[in-house]
Amino acid sequence: MADACDAVRAALRAGPLTDDQRAHAAACAVCGPLAQVAPALGEGELAPLDPGLLARVEADQAAEAGPLGRLLALPTPVRAALALLAGLPLAGWVVARFGVRADWSVYPAARMLVGAGGLLLLTVWNVVAALRGPHRPIHGLGRALLLAGLTCAAVVLFHAAPAPYATDPRWCPDPEHMVRECLTWGAALGLPVLLATLLLHRLATAQAWLFAAAAGGLTANLVLQVHCPIVERDHVLLGHASLAVGFVLVAAVVGLVRRR
Repeated sequence: MADACDAVRAALRAGPLTDDQRAHAAACAVCGPLAQVAPALGEGELAPLDPGLLARVEADQAAEAGPLGRLLALPTPVRAALALLAGLPLAGWVVARFGVRADWSVYPAARMLVGAGGLLLLTVWNVVAALRGPHRPIHGLGRALLLAGLTCAAVVLFHAAPAPYATDPRWCPDPEHMVRECLTWGAALGLPVLLATLLLHRLATAQAWLFAAAAGGLTANLVLQVHCPIVERDHVLLGHASLAVGFVLVAAVVGLVRRR
């Protein structure tokens, strides 16, 4: 079989294929795609394939056969689960190391359910949206920008609600310092989900960047919602919500640059 594959590759560089080589290419999972990219000359003849193009196709095939290729071949729900799990180690370490928010026992349960539950659902939705095929209607660039913008707006509106009570100084003696802490840890918490989502996407389109960045910013907000005890509006807008907005803005710039 290896000799037959080598003969087909050689013929594609020199053209045309013999009947036996055509029959082999039609039945071979490796040679078939190579033969399909060769331009037709008419009457079923194949033109000699550009060596550079053939090398790129062979390199892509080698990558598809590797570990990353096997990951990319997994169903979208499985890849989405893997992308979300990428953020779990650091998030788990933060909660285990620093604990849940100090005001957990007095924080309104309904507000926590809406906040944490909504952030989790939006995170999952954005990861799945990023990993779905580019043929889906959701992947129009204008629609992706709108949906990412609506995600950011939802986060900002949640944090813009009046604080349920004043933060007890015992929970946070230095609120200004905590803004920097939340921004730093939040960025670190969001990056694994962002990078894992892009790694598990075949094309890493501008639209995928937007959805993956939204998922990263939402992940940061989710962990901070569970950990940070500061409820003042200025803090949660500057230290929490700004992460989602910042992630999406950076992704929008990266996406526009990649389209040029």
